[in-house]
Amino acid sequence: MRTLLFGIALATGASCAGGGAKAPLDTGAGGSGYDRVCSTDANCVQTQGCVAGTCVDRVTGTAGTTGAAGTTGSAGAAGAAMPFAVEIRAPGIAVTEITAVPDTWALQASASVAVTAEFATTASGFPANANVLFEVPALIPGRPALAFETAVPKEPGDPTEIAVPDAVRGRMGTLTLIPLPPADLTSPPYRFSAVVPAGVDSFRNTAGTDFTLPKDNRTPHGLVLDSLMLPKPGYTARAYQSGALVSSAGLTNDDGKFVLFVPTAVTGAISIQLAPMSSSDPWFTFADITLTTPNLDLGTITLPAYQAPDPMKVAPVVFTVLADDQVAAPVAGALLRAVTMMTSVSDNPGVTRFWRESMTDASGVASPYLVPGANRVARMYEVSVVPPAGSIYASTCTQLPVLNGGDTATIRVPRRPVLSGSVASSAGTKLAGITVVASRTAGNAAACSASTPTTFTATTDQFGAFSLPLDAGTYQLDFDPPAGSAVPRLTQFDVMVDADAAHAVQLPRPGLIEGNVVDAAGVPLPNATVRIFAPRCAAAAGCTMAPLLRAETFTDTNGRFRAIVAN
Repeated sequence: MRTLLFGIALATGASCAGGGAKAPLDTGAGGSGYDRVCSTDANCVQTQGCVAGTCVDRVTGTAGTTGAAGTTGSAGAAGAAMPFAVEIRAPGIAVTEITAVPDTWALQASASVAVTAEFATTASGFPANANVLFEVPALIPGRPALAFETAVPKEPGDPTEIAVPDAVRGRMGTLTLIPLPPADLTSPPYRFSAVVPAGVDSFRNTAGTDFTLPKDNRTPHGLVLDSLMLPKPGYTARAYQSGALVSSAGLTNDDGKFVLFVPTAVTGAISIQLAPMSSSDPWFTFADITLTTPNLDLGTITLPAYQAPDPMKVAPVVFTVLADDQVAAPVAGALLRAVTMMTSVSDNPGVTRFWRESMTDASGVASPYLVPGANRVARMYEVSVVPPAGSIYASTCTQLPVLNGGDTATIRVPRRPVLSGSVASSAGTKLAGITVVASRTAGNAAACSASTPTTFTATTDQFGAFSLPLDAGTYQLDFDPPAGSAVPRLTQFDVMVDADAAHAVQLPRPGLIEGNVVDAAGVPLPNATVRIFAPRCAAAAGCTMAPLLRAETFTDTNGRFRAIVAN
């Protein structure tokens, strides 16, 4: 039987610091101690199982421990006990969430049902090419919403079918009709509150109305001109609300005019962005706007005068990125972004930005084409450099003047702080093959407008040692054992990294969970992924803390699984 095992654990104060009582090591044939060597379960006492040649105590009950595990890399406060939660995924079945886990760990996956969604066409028409997305809040506190998507049938009038878990019945969600290009030029996304009632295989609008597209969308519109007051084609306008697209895509054609279609159900402030087709032109972002009238005139956007960075006419600006030390080695593979603010004239306030990105070559050189200064006055650029995640050099940013194409500048980047340490089992054995993942949760403001790495990864060597160069900041650290390991996973929060530091880690004592998974008809479910979580909130509503993954494993051909958690 092939069983893949992954262990994950919350750290209580004792486990993070390596404290707590442990049963003595006992390798004798008749011993009953934790860590006894074994080849089968028969070599262990009745309350243990043999995992990777080690006797591991079976976990009783279904309570997990929550709390601030491993705060600043040391002992964290243990929180109140909270039940485990489980997510099951397998080919051909619907994703299943179980928040009330039975003590026997006998789990049943939800049935998948085909639910229809019917939209009524109106005078505004129906997008010829679209997808339908149904999103429903997760039952496991802190988990992202479950999302199910399908394409709208090509034949008009045919209902759209979406496969969803039978368990989502009665749970309110959001049904979104998403037009795809080129239909997105004339149709915006339409969102409806929706529910699948018990005993019915079709969505219902929780607002008490049909899924009817509005006859009259709001139509904010405007005009884009260049600095000579001539129409500026090649821009696309889009409106967003809280990061979600809420409008059609409005193109500026030869007349420079654009119009957006926004559903009447969209209320409150929206952000409208004008994106150029050419990378030689700047972007314009309106200040937040509330659509006070059905046909709001956004006014005229007059772009500033600037010399377009034409590679056929001007030379690029040459940036050389070097290490900030005596060796001054070139930094290759770094993302360089240069951004400048531009002054524009418009009826509505907004911000005009121009930016270019380029990668440094083996010599540490990046050569973007930039808008130069004017009238012998240099243009200031915010220049950010983001080395790759595995580099020993840190992200940095600076202000640099650019007067003409062909200008040169040298940027020095500091060395990243290095978090180095070792990982040991609860019995003190150094562990090889542990994946260490550092996820930045705060810090590194020096990165300016560039996207800096947020995740860094290393693996412990044969001596259990690891080394992680990190941008300065605060991190969550996850220690993931390899498949088949008899040690649990550890998560630590709020680990501050601002200088080279040593970080010795001792994993908690392991516990063995055994169970089985069947499908909706009670048939054993093979090759299913079983993920065991420890929620950090008592209820899903309003929870902003992601649950901790305690274990991830797979069922065998008989639907059986084993998982290692902290005991």
